[in-house]
Amino acid sequence: DELDYINLAKSIISGEFSSFAGLENQYPNNIRTPGYPLFLASILQLSPSILVVKISQLILYFISLGLWVSIFIELKFSKRSLYFFLCLSGVSIQLSYYSAMVMSETVVIFLMSLLVYLVFTKNYNLFYRVTMMAFVLALLTLIKPINILLPLLFLPLLYFTKSKGLSLLALSTLIFSITLSPWIIWNIKNHDIASPMSAQGSPI
Repeated sequence: DELDYINLAKSIISGEFSSFAGLENQYPNNIRTPGYPLFLASILQLSPSILVVKISQLILYFISLGLWVSIFIELKFSKRSLYFFLCLSGVSIQLSYYSAMVMSETVVIFLMSLLVYLVFTKNYNLFYRVTMMAFVLALLTLIKPINILLPLLFLPLLYFTKSKGLSLLALSTLIFSITLSPWIIWNIKNHDIASPMSAQGSPI
C-alpha cells in the first residue's frame, strides 16, 4: 500500500493518476480514490523526502489530540476525564505507529477530529462551521470512500436541529457536491462511471 500511494502521488505531480505512470500505455487508476495521494503529492512537491511526509502526519496526529482536548473543554468534561483520555492516547501505540507509515489513517483521524470539533465548538459562526463540515466530509470521502455514508447520516441532522436547517442542508449538499465533482468528472472521462468512489475494488 505504501509503494502504491507513493507512485500515485508521483503520478499526480506528473499530471496523471496511475500506479503505472510513465509507461507507454495509460492505465488510469480504478481502485483508489485521490484524497490521500493528493495529500502526499502536495508534500512531495515541497520535499522529495518520505521522512517529511511522516513528520507531517505525526504533527497532524498531535493536532488531533489538541482538538480533542478543546472538545473536552468545550463540553465541560471534568479534568479527570481529560487526563484519562490523554493517558489512553499516550499508550495507544497503534495511533502514532500509523503516523510513521505512508498510510491514510492519520489524516483520517485528523479530519474526523476536526469534524467533531466543528460540531461542538462555538468559536465560529454557524455558516462557517457548516461550510467547513461539508468540505471535511467530502475530503473524508475522497480519502476513504466508506465515509460517503457519513453525510447521509450527518447532514440531515442540520435540518432537524437548526432554525435554518433546510438552508444549511442545501448549502452543505452544494459544498459537498462541488468538492467531489472534479473526481466524478475524472471517473466519467476515464472509466465511464459517474461515481464519487473508485471505479472498482468494492470500496463500500
